[in-house]
Amino acid sequence: MPTLDGREIRGLTIDAMGCLVTLDDPVPALGRLVAGRGEPREPAALKAALKAEITYYRAHHAGARDAAQMRALQETCARLVADELALGTAVDDAFVDGFLACLAFRVLPGVVDALEVVRAAGIPAVVVSNWDWGLPAHLEPLGLARYFAGVVTSGGVGVAKPDPRIFVPALEILGLPAAQVAHLGDEDVDRDGAAAAGLAFLEPPVATLPERLGLA
Repeated sequence: MPTLDGREIRGLTIDAMGCLVTLDDPVPALGRLVAGRGEPREPAALKAALKAEITYYRAHHAGARDAAQMRALQETCARLVADELALGTAVDDAFVDGFLACLAFRVLPGVVDALEVVRAAGIPAVVVSNWDWGLPAHLEPLGLARYFAGVVTSGGVGVAKPDPRIFVPALEILGLPAAQVAHLGDEDVDRDGAAAAGLAFLEPPVATLPERLGLA
């Protein structure tokens, strides 16, 4: 088994955004959406609206704990964007769905190859992410779900990193004590949450995990 800082590592938890996936620039797609409704806006205004939406989402995503709550959050975020852009168009289902389509995620380079090595080595992994209830629906079409024994989100459990309680269900899925698990994340909340929960910590990228764990 690999070791990290003198600890035997038998399982992993991995953050999603910035570690497994990244968000393609949504500005062009949002620009096409509002222009198609007859209300074109400059890129600077689009960026500002998206920044406001991201800030709101991060503060409220832990409340999206089922499909209905997630849809309510999506509608609120789409309405916030429309308000920031001073759009006269109705924020109907078509606009909400169009806004969501602007948020396209892609797998970061080297992630799949690294996860293949980790899985072949018999090391189970769970996604632990500050994300809404719907994260599995993003991972599945990207081909990432098969590499994980489960997905734990702040929206699903109602607490967000750095709260160590978000790691409890992940450890239950893994069937391992915290001392035998390492968390890989890219933000201070990941480092702080892992430390509070008793997990070892790894920085990205996922692509170099096999080398760092001595699996390659």
